[in-house]
Amino acid sequence: MHEKCVVGSPKLYGSISDPNQLGNKTDVEGGGVLFAEERNLPKPVIALLVFSVISGAFCVVFGSLVRVRFFSPDPLTQFEASYDLNYNISFYLPPYSREAIKLIFNVIFVKPCVSVFNRVHGTATKWQVACENDPQTERFPQDDPRYSPNTRLEFNSNPHFLVSSHYSILGPTGLPANIVMSVCLAITYAASQMVMLEVVNIEKPDESVPNTVLSHFALHILGIVILIQAFISIWALLRTDIKTWNQTPFVTAYILSQEMGRMRKTPGRCMQSLYHRFRDSQGAVRPENFQVSPWDTHPIFRVLITRIWVMIGVGFYWGILMFSIVESGSPGTFRGKSWLPVAEPANSTSSSGTNVFTLSWNGVAPSFGLFWGIAVIVGFQGGIITTAMTCAQTILDLVCDQRLWEELYDVNGSDPKPHMLKKFTVCSHSYVIHLADPFFHWGFGLVVGLSANKGLQILPVPIFWVSVAGVAGAIYVTYVLKVKIKTSLPATFGHLQTMVDLIDEWHEKMYWGDKSIGYQQGHAGTSSSPYRVVRIMDSKSYGGQDCAICHRRL
Repeated sequence: MHEKCVVGSPKLYGSISDPNQLGNKTDVEGGGVLFAEERNLPKPVIALLVFSVISGAFCVVFGSLVRVRFFSPDPLTQFEASYDLNYNISFYLPPYSREAIKLIFNVIFVKPCVSVFNRVHGTATKWQVACENDPQTERFPQDDPRYSPNTRLEFNSNPHFLVSSHYSILGPTGLPANIVMSVCLAITYAASQMVMLEVVNIEKPDESVPNTVLSHFALHILGIVILIQAFISIWALLRTDIKTWNQTPFVTAYILSQEMGRMRKTPGRCMQSLYHRFRDSQGAVRPENFQVSPWDTHPIFRVLITRIWVMIGVGFYWGILMFSIVESGSPGTFRGKSWLPVAEPANSTSSSGTNVFTLSWNGVAPSFGLFWGIAVIVGFQGGIITTAMTCAQTILDLVCDQRLWEELYDVNGSDPKPHMLKKFTVCSHSYVIHLADPFFHWGFGLVVGLSANKGLQILPVPIFWVSVAGVAGAIYVTYVLKVKIKTSLPATFGHLQTMVDLIDEWHEKMYWGDKSIGYQQGHAGTSSSPYRVVRIMDSKSYGGQDCAICHRRL
């Protein structure tokens, strides 16, 4: 059963593809429904959802088998009395291989699960929010001429954290469900780093004795949080009227304006970019060779990048604090000399060691200790790494929407049905962010980890390395936001109302250009065939109150 979607009556605004041929109908006016495909759940998404459910169930079942001693453990004297607590399988791994396995595990197992949950739950939340009225207009009654059924969805890729439904608070897209999804996301990455725990064997440092144990506690936690996210995502699928799975901003803008009537075209803004809209510019605009950089276009970009830099600052502060505690010789600390990003093996005789701050327990880790340890990891990882990566991913999505929008000015026109990997072809930044995401979460596992017989360990040196890598990433993202866009096409970054104002004809494949040949006042818009490009050397301005084409409705 779908959640109720309150909509207004559609307002279809006509356009003029040829100023000398009034009455030329668009695809919409001809009775066709554009972008009719991709309104059913895509098969790759179904496959990933099934994979996630199976993976979560496998972790729970496998953890239970480990718990009941289904597997024969290798003999390890100091753990013989603890097999009924949190571990069963113990084995030997060469130096640094444990960290390599965790990284591979994050890439091929955790990342697909997290990605499909973000896609499904994010899309459901997006369309539920799109159905709801903007609080700024709800103060007017529907018979008031000032009332307009504006949607709460401002961008195609919503840049606001924990955006949730106002009409279904206790539903799968409400605030409680969104908080649960965010916490489970952080626990997923934390638990994946605790599946294999280190065993420090001081008595036999030169022998290849078991130095790793498999924790059924972490397997159970990982499986449970994956299943919780899968349940909420499937619940959102069943309760939300998802209009389309097509991720291009053109489809979202079309459905909101032409099918649902949630947005109305504003005449005279045929050359008004997001930069002009934010500054409430109403007059005619002259075309320019470059568009204003994202940094200066909308404050949301500055907010997102500021959050990233703040998280990096928190990381450095935390590293300095931990380093000072270790250097002061406080109880539970070890002063080492190694500055390797990965902690050197504790049983290596040639190792100079790495600075370590340990919150230890006696003997093997009790269940309460593991609960406490994972809570600490989730708090730091979710507050620092996950927040910073979410901001970076949001910036990437907004930039990719702009790249898709710029295809209007390309000889091949817009792409009405981009494939799932389209963003990787139009926006090279996608490779950087998607590769950095599992890397940073894995890197945090080097910073804060659990040892099976030593306790919670915080390593100041990896904190600095992860923070330095974060600085490099933040500089890269900041540079992307500061660069001007080389095009005379007004920039939108997926801002839906700006797109609706700029598009005067709706076609599956659209082109953008000058449509005012023979007119003294310029007008630019879209059509189903290529138009003359907007020439910068033209002396005329575009749009405004004097644009007859903008203000003429068919």
